[in-house]
Amino acid sequence: PKNLTRNEEVQKLILTLCLNIGHKLIEINKKAGSISVCIKNCNLVTHEWQQKLKTPTDSVSIIAECAFRLFQKNYVWQHEIRSVTVRVSDLCDGFTPVLLDLFNESSRIEKKENIDRTVDSLRCRYGAGSVKYCSLIEKIFTADNT
Repeated sequence: PKNLTRNEEVQKLILTLCLNIGHKLIEINKKAGSISVCIKNCNLVTHEWQQKLKTPTDSVSIIAECAFRLFQKNYVWQHEIRSVTVRVSDLCDGFTPVLLDLFNESSRIEKKENIDRTVDSLRCRYGAGSVKYCSLIEKIFTADNT
């Protein structure tokens, strides 16, 4: 394994980690209320940040966006990154009622959660490689380079 040197590499790794987290949350019918990101640099110095979510979620994309924002906001690139950990906490039941807001944020979250549940069910049914995020594909095949 190589150390991470760019934001894009960290973002891909966070998304990959969040795919597993989202799957587990859907599987046990829980939603996360907090997210934490832990970074260990090449000198083995650890930095950790956490954030409470406005609305608990099991959405892969929401968890990954929040985790990457936490990383971008707090990490200063002085050293290469050796490891990245994403954790969720403050779990609540998947059917817990949520207070709606005035800015229609809840409908956006609900749409993302529905998409992520659908993708998760497809991945469970047809295999983990059946549906992928485009940003996780290393090489894009076109008609010219197949």
